[in-house]
Amino acid sequence: MHVLSIDIDYAYSPTISTYDDYVEGSRVTLEEQKLILNELGMPSPKVNPEKIEVLKEVVRKKTNHLTPIIICEHHNEILNYLPKDSSFSIVNFDHHHDVYYPDWHDKEVLDEGNWVYHLKDSPIMKYVWVRNPDSEDLPEGLELNFTLVESVDPDIDELPDFDMLFFCISSHWTGDSGKEQMLNVLRG
Repeated sequence: MHVLSIDIDYAYSPTISTYDDYVEGSRVTLEEQKLILNELGMPSPKVNPEKIEVLKEVVRKKTNHLTPIIICEHHNEILNYLPKDSSFSIVNFDHHHDVYYPDWHDKEVLDEGNWVYHLKDSPIMKYVWVRNPDSEDLPEGLELNFTLVESVDPDIDELPDFDMLFFCISSHWTGDSGKEQMLNVLRG
């Protein structure tokens, strides 16, 4: 099974890098997050139209009208939809690698920033992270029991046809426009 995972925050680069270090994620409410960013004078999340076009192309070329689409707020919710008994791979378009961030959280407590680490107990074969040039690098000394590949500019035609599309809105990073941009991608 091939899973296409899209965190719409991928399309908020490069402005996301300005405020990314101040996002608390699901530890706080969305209203509290907005207040934090506002008090620090951070810019509002701004989508990059070129990144949206990349996502539209991937969805258009590599899924079809029968491909199941799952939409969630937080990326760790993907674990509820992955196969438990059969192997799978994930191609994840995301500003964040989501393996874990040593200074941000406890990697053993599941959240939106460490769900990839928690795949260690699943039948995953390969995880491909399609990142932005300004994304934070993977942690040093990373050891996983599956293949992890990073890509900045993948050849979309070389990607597999996907059996499932998982969409993550990540409102703490995308503000009020994440859901709208996700729908924009799905409308093609």
